Amino acid sequence: MRNQSGFVYVYLAVAIGAVAAITGAYFTGRSAGADAAQAKWLAQHSADLAVANQKLREAYKEKETAQRWHAEESARLSQIHQAQIEVTKNERDRLLARNRSLGVRVRGCRNTGGSNTGEHLPKAGTGAAGSDGGAASVLSTADGDFLIRFAADADRNAKQLAACQALVKADRGL
Repeated sequence: MRNQSGFVYVYLAVAIGAVAAITGAYFTGRSAGADAAQAKWLAQHSADLAVANQKLREAYKEKETAQRWHAEESARLSQIHQAQIEVTKNERDRLLARNRSLGVRVRGCRNTGGSNTGEHLPKAGTGAAGSDGGAASVLSTADGDFLIRFAADADRNAKQLAACQALVKADRGL
């Protein structure tokens, strides 16, 4: 009887070994299948990522090109605007100097206040022989300077607005 119990241990050892071999084969096969599926997914993901990266590079190049063009266009328009400002300033200074040296004559009458009904206008009639009508009024130098500066500021603002509009048109591609 003792010999038979040794065989039981042998059979038991063989059975445990067979179960271990089958379990190992199952998990090895399963792992190989998972590795193959993961490798396929990884290859597809890498290809998608490469396409996305290429599109990003192209978008960055387009953005940089647009920014470079915008900076160059802004600089060009700024130079034009600065030149116009200088011309306007020189014109203003020239007119101010002329006003101070000659005085600006304004023909017509002075309105001393009141309503705009015409009651303060001079009576119709002829002036002295050889004249164009009533006596000429002369603006003071300060008033003339004010008007010249006011007109120069208006010109400068109009040119600045035109430069802004040119920038917007250029940016929108109009």
